[in-house]
Amino acid sequence: MARYKELRQVLAEEIASGKHPVGEKFPTEHELCARFEVSRHTVREALRALEDQGLLARQAGAGTTVLARTPGALYTQTLDSLAGLFDYATETAFEGRHEGYVTAREGLARTLGCETGSRWLRFAGIRRLAPDGIAVCWTEIFVGEPYGAVRADVTAHGEPL
Repeated sequence: MARYKELRQVLAEEIASGKHPVGEKFPTEHELCARFEVSRHTVREALRALEDQGLLARQAGAGTTVLARTPGALYTQTLDSLAGLFDYATETAFEGRHEGYVTAREGLARTLGCETGSRWLRFAGIRRLAPDGIAVCWTEIFVGEPYGAVRADVTAHGEPL
């Protein structure tokens, strides 16, 4: 087994056991390198895998925070027709919070059914019921890079997303 996978497994077990409580800062890359006597690259790969599982959130300059003790279940909204998709898009309002290109790492690539390393335009935000503004869910929409031109239409015209 690759060293980063072994490290990921050890760290996931520590998180699950409560050694690193939810909401608390996670040890730094430097601390993990020293503790496990591994390279920074190995630590980064292990942390990326834990982030993909939804256990950690990493932000440059702010550090790494524990989000959950166990990987979260993935919820997917499915629709059985274009009419259903249109109804959903027009009966709810998308309140964009994040927008930009991402590179699919292992976990996202598995979710999207694409190649690791492929680029996607990601729209992320809150979906609200149109009449009363009640938050329904957090939505992430991924558009393949070849179709990234839709970004201008979505942001400029406020089209349903």
